[in-house]
Amino acid sequence: MVKIIDVSGYQHAPDWAAIAREGYAAAICKSGDGIGSPDRTLSAHVDGARAAGLAIGTYHYLRIRHQRAQDARAQAREACAAWLAQGCELRPVVDVESMGNEAASTPEWSEAVVDFVNEVEAQTGHTPVIYTSRGEWRLTAVATLGRCPLWLACYGDVATAPAPWHAYDAWQYTGEGKVAGVGPYDLSRASDEGYARLLARP
Repeated sequence: MVKIIDVSGYQHAPDWAAIAREGYAAAICKSGDGIGSPDRTLSAHVDGARAAGLAIGTYHYLRIRHQRAQDARAQAREACAAWLAQGCELRPVVDVESMGNEAASTPEWSEAVVDFVNEVEAQTGHTPVIYTSRGEWRLTAVATLGRCPLWLACYGDVATAPAPWHAYDAWQYTGEGKVAGVGPYDLSRASDEGYARLLARP
């Protein structure tokens, strides 16, 4: 199994050397949230994780303003600029979880996620990873998104992928993990095959 940690501005100065000693192979660092809200800790996280020998990825928290799906394309361009600037080894990630008070099955949400994915492909040549949970993901009608690798958050004992996927590529199994006695961290694991699908290969 490949061990993955993800971090954001909530973790200001992780001990990356300790994280590497614990066997973590990759760090996925938050790059932004909606439009015009970059994560100011991104470069520091990337520099620290890379110096410790971890592969790097970035994720963007997708938000839809006033149900306007066109915002997703602008968010994707910001996410891609950050991803390209950091020279990431892992594909860009879109975090789809802000659906709690919104109708996730609306055409606007479907259009937003599809637009974000399409824009990332146009900007980078890579199909992005979708991060979500079964409770948040209700866009089952969007079969075309099954081409995206899936990073699934599920804190129970058994993780099963929502439609249109048949399996997940990475599993975030806790949001309260500790590494070398420090936390909380979001921790994930992936099989070798799943991890290979997360990599940004031509």
